[in-house]
Amino acid sequence: FVKIGLIISLAKYIDINQETLNMPFTLIKVLIFAFLPVGLILLQPDAGTAMVFVFFIAAMLFIAGVKWKYIGMAFAVGIMSLPLIWLKLDVYQKNRILNFLDPETDALNSNYQAIQGKIAIGSGKILGRGLFEGTYTQYNYIPAKQTDFIFAVLVEELGFVGGLGLILLYFVMIQRFIKVARNSNDLFGSMMCVGIAAMFLFHIWENIGMTIGLMPITGIPLPFLSYGGTYQLTNLICVGIVLSIGLYREGLSFENR
Repeated sequence: FVKIGLIISLAKYIDINQETLNMPFTLIKVLIFAFLPVGLILLQPDAGTAMVFVFFIAAMLFIAGVKWKYIGMAFAVGIMSLPLIWLKLDVYQKNRILNFLDPETDALNSNYQAIQGKIAIGSGKILGRGLFEGTYTQYNYIPAKQTDFIFAVLVEELGFVGGLGLILLYFVMIQRFIKVARNSNDLFGSMMCVGIAAMFLFHIWENIGMTIGLMPITGIPLPFLSYGGTYQLTNLICVGIVLSIGLYREGLSFENR
């Protein structure tokens, strides 16, 4: 739920400080406010969720018009801090990165989940094994199949066609979010749509990417498919916000209704 609160709050802050956003003092206040929850999440530790926050914060600030020199400075600081971040990672987090770099290592332990997921996806071929007929799914060869690796379940049973269909549906959803953002009458509504679209985009990219070996494994669920009560409720609230902004874009501005 903090994702929703931060997106709304950051969008309003950007709207209020639109003219002075690129002033160092204002930008520092924005970054402190935005990255406070990121720091708390990293203390859990939960690097995957923290990356979601960093991505949609960066997307909102970029679309709001932050100058390239600040973006370059942030990128440079991020690169220079990588050694320190590596030292702060837990063993399992380091293993996930090492397994991503060498997909065949430690096949029976830390890399077991990734390998089984890719085997399940490959076995689905074009049309899949059939709904509820997936061998790796039904015999529980895929750990966390109801949450993190739900995409592997879908592709094993519905094949490449099913996986591609899901990705196309996600593409249409994100495209509609962006369209609502562009048509919004005020910056506040537009920034909320941008933040929500970026949040969904990162979840989709990271979850599908980690199941097919394009991204390191993190505990990030797939929107509307992964099991989870509060996560699904958060997704629905976000869609409701975008629909509300889109519904009233031709009337009063969002903040004056």
